[in-house]
Amino acid sequence: MMNYGLNNYHIDEIHAILSLFPEIKTAVLFGSRAMGNYKEASDIDIALIGKEINFKVLINLKDQFENSNIPYFVDLVDYQTIASEALLEHIDEVGIIIYNSPSAD
Repeated sequence: MMNYGLNNYHIDEIHAILSLFPEIKTAVLFGSRAMGNYKEASDIDIALIGKEINFKVLINLKDQFENSNIPYFVDLVDYQTIASEALLEHIDEVGIIIYNSPSAD
């Protein structure tokens, strides 16, 4: 598996944080890290998929990432609320699933 410029510890920490939120069914890495043209300090772009994701979930999740040991900014978007067709197309074309909830159907 490619590491997208992240070590196993960071990937494990991302999984651990996402698993705290049952509303999140799937997380998709996109942007420079998914395309492979990231720089050392590139942020981590993650699209979240789940019917029950709301503003409170996003705020709590952002807090978890900010208080983690992951040394990169984690940019989160709720896939269902993305208005930009170009962004949706980008995520659909280059996005890489990095997390599936154990309870995802």
